Amino acid sequence: MNNSDELMQLWQSYDKKLNTSLAINKHCIEAIQTQKVLTAFNHVKVYKYIEIGTGLFCMWLLGSFLASNITNMYFVAAAAVLMLFCMVAIIGAAHQLVLIGQVQYNGAVIEGQRKLTLLQSTVFIQTSIVTYLRLALLSLPFYTAYLIIGFKVFFGINIVEQGNSNWWISQIVLSILFVPLSIWMYKKISYKNLHIPWVRTLIEGAGGKATRKAMDYIQELNEFEKELA
Repeated sequence: MNNSDELMQLWQSYDKKLNTSLAINKHCIEAIQTQKVLTAFNHVKVYKYIEIGTGLFCMWLLGSFLASNITNMYFVAAAAVLMLFCMVAIIGAAHQLVLIGQVQYNGAVIEGQRKLTLLQSTVFIQTSIVTYLRLALLSLPFYTAYLIIGFKVFFGINIVEQGNSNWWISQIVLSILFVPLSIWMYKKISYKNLHIPWVRTLIEGAGGKATRKAMDYIQELNEFEKELA
């Protein structure tokens, strides 16, 4: 065997080792990034469990209030409205927990499918967070329900009977004004508007901050794979 053949074999051996090393590095990077995504969603899970627990507690309080004032249609209507929005919040949090559970389950899929699975699941969770946050904002025109129950619970005052015509007119006007406001906010809430401070605050407060981090981790994996290409 001449020197050129030996040199070729050495080069092929080195090339094989290099490819093996790159494959191992890629596997490790994917595993690390996947774990970062799952860790980010674990933070969301804690928040969502607290949200569900708080929602159920509020449902219990509202149910007790409704049962104690079942003969008063104003209190019944106010409690029913608030219970409806509590239910929406609970359903939204539960839906996001299911999606996060699917992410964690799919974290062990075949390497070639892992990134796509994580990306799709993250997008689904982001969409769910925005959807239920938008629905929550639609409660703004019904803020009078909070006043009616709040005055009764904390001050023992039936504000419906005690409030004069001016008070009722002001509540009706404010409720009407809140309709276009809630619709405007409904349309504004989206990830493309994260540059708007109040939009970013609301979305991140609902768990969007962790999902954005998860998306950043997936993007880092994309950049790493581009460098290897």
